[in-house]
Amino acid sequence: MLRRLALTTSMILAAACGEESSTLVEEAPGLLARATVTDAVARATALARVPGGEVVKAVLEEEDGVLLYSYDIEVKGQEGIEEVHIDAKTGAVLRVEHETGDEAPDTATAGRA
Repeated sequence: MLRRLALTTSMILAAACGEESSTLVEEAPGLLARATVTDAVARATALARVPGGEVVKAVLEEEDGVLLYSYDIEVKGQEGIEEVHIDAKTGAVLRVEHETGDEAPDTATAGRA
């Protein structure tokens, strides 16, 4: 119950702060239909792992047989991005990685709607 409340609160705060700036991109047709966790819930979970962050790119993809949401999150004043992977079936955080320099994508235009 508390976890659900925390996720709902995170989703409301993210929307209020304008942190939902990127549109989800489905890497291949039909992936969204297979996800049991919504983008909104997965996005809120990812943003909870990166306080003060803004999603600049969001992709639903299948990686090594695992359906996952991949969020690139920027934090104002910090170099690079945080890449957060959320399992699209369970909502579990699979990986959080900080990427800088050559390994970080060009987020100036990536995923912005």
